[in-house]
Amino acid sequence: MAISNRDRVGRGFELLAAGLEPFVDRAMTAVPPAGRDWLELLEARDNTRHGSARKLSKTDPALLLRVLTEERRVFQDALSRSESSFASVLRDSRNGWAHNEAFTGEDTSLALELMDRLLTAAGATEQAEEVRRLRLDHQRALYEADTRKAVKAAATVSVPGTGVKPWREVVTPHADVATGQYNAAEFAADLHMVSRHAGSQEYVDPVHFFQRT
Repeated sequence: MAISNRDRVGRGFELLAAGLEPFVDRAMTAVPPAGRDWLELLEARDNTRHGSARKLSKTDPALLLRVLTEERRVFQDALSRSESSFASVLRDSRNGWAHNEAFTGEDTSLALELMDRLLTAAGATEQAEEVRRLRLDHQRALYEADTRKAVKAAATVSVPGTGVKPWREVVTPHADVATGQYNAAEFAADLHMVSRHAGSQEYVDPVHFFQRT
């Protein structure tokens, strides 16, 4: 059974969360105040902002991407500016995926590529390799789909000459040619003589030539 673009992206986000969790947890735990769970601090901040307690999870890719973008200063020594921007783009992709938005082939390729690069930057080589395999499988599927479309389109294209009757049904050969009763020597033209407009009428006079042949 073929895997859909949404399935590929969803699997990619699972791998992204598995690879980013230790990276994000390590960096956030090192931020003062020491000894306090950063997840609890984030929950308390959300409670103050929104007036309702929300339970957060370190395994949620949406949360991990949020932390990477909103707490960028914490990761500035570990991630370059461009690598941090990957998290911003993926955060939008994750929101789209969560709201059942459609993913085109290009959307899927971009999301998986950014996951691969962000995981690599975070040192999650195992998860990055799995995402890379997902991306290669997706690219292969796109290529095969494009090939099928091209073959189908080629099959419906009108080829010049298609439907033309065989020459035997259009032109009637000379009687002696049709019956095989002809002298082959008569058809051996002396091209040198023809170039000088000399020789028999069959080769000098075009009308006679086409009547004869």
